[in-house]
Amino acid sequence: MAMVVILKQLPNWSLIFGVLVLLPTVSALPDAGTFPDILFKDFSQFIQEIFGSDITLSQVHIVLFTLTDLLSLHARQQNPKYSGEIHSTSSA
Repeated sequence: MAMVVILKQLPNWSLIFGVLVLLPTVSALPDAGTFPDILFKDFSQFIQEIFGSDITLSQVHIVLFTLTDLLSLHARQQNPKYSGEIHSTSSA
């Protein structure tokens, strides 16, 4: 009840400022690097040589994203970032 009385006594601009301060904010990390400039023709030829011409685009995406995740997990296992994470020198 006392908080309502205090808020009624404040000017409108301070109430708006107080609400804006409580809103969630977003921040971005600096760009870690740019993606290599690879032509789609070269990428397509590489995929066809490795997997054959019968592979679908969705299968290529599954392999690409899974490989990226696995490499990221392996790097994180080798280089722990937060407390509680355990450094491991060997992995399956």
